[in-house]
Amino acid sequence: MENIKSRILEFIESLPYGQDKFEKKCGLSRGYVNKLGDNMTAKTQAKIQNEFPELNMDWLIKGEGEMLEGKEAIKSMDTKDVVIGFILNEIAEIKSSMKGTFYSDEKEALLSRIAQIDNMKK
Repeated sequence: MENIKSRILEFIESLPYGQDKFEKKCGLSRGYVNKLGDNMTAKTQAKIQNEFPELNMDWLIKGEGEMLEGKEAIKSMDTKDVVIGFILNEIAEIKSSMKGTFYSDEKEALLSRIAQIDNMKK
């Protein structure tokens, strides 16, 4: 059975930093999440919502709906997916810019490295 603690931990996992920074950013005591039971005060809810307006409080408190609200849900891709997308764009730019510019051995070395990066996304 999911509770507030498990949902808040799920949300923290989606962030690019850990629980300590989450607690500090929200003005919560260190270890607050670890001690969290099935209830959360309105004051704590307000602190979290103030820092993370995209977080769906119905989801956090009741387990209803999606974790993130509206357009923010789309923006909150997994960090790994964002990095892979960035790398793929860089690869495409490198491939198009290197046509006819490098000596063949340099080109082969770069293409080999690009292939390694491509394999990382799989």
